[in-house]
Parts: sequence; structure tokens; C-alpha cells
Amino acid sequence: LSRNRRVGLALAAGKPLSEVLSNLGHVAEGVLCASAVNSLANRLNVEMPITAMMVQVLSGALDPKEAVKKLMGRDPKIEA
Repeated sequence: LSRNRRVGLALAAGKPLSEVLSNLGHVAEGVLCASAVNSLANRLNVEMPITAMMVQVLSGALDPKEAVKKLMGRDPKIEA
């Protein structure tokens, strides 16, 4: 499994990010890049709901299961 996937699975299992990263032993690029990508999307007025939810999950502001509920509860629309 990729490092990013291992981080995601551990977060979904309820482990805190700090513990996950210390046990990983390597850099998980997605963790480091998520906030920067989200900031760029906001600055360019590009809607990236998955990235926005990931930033909240990674910061500990949102439980992964709640993030999925919010994403799945969005109104459907055309995305390009």
C-alpha cells in the first residue's frame, strides 16, 4: 500500500495523525500537500470538496466518517 493510503486507513480507524505519521517512518506527500492545494483552490475559486474535507480531517477538525457523510450529502451537479 502507498504511504498516503496507509495514512488514510489509519485515520479511518480512528488513530490520531501524529501517531500515524510517527509510525509510518516516511513522508506521506498527501498530508504535506493537502493544505497547500486547498489554499490554491480557494485562491483560484476552484471547488475541490474532497480536498477541503481532507484538510479538515488531517487537522483534526472533522471525523473521517463525518467527512464522508458531508461529501455524500452534497447536491449532485456537473463537475469538470
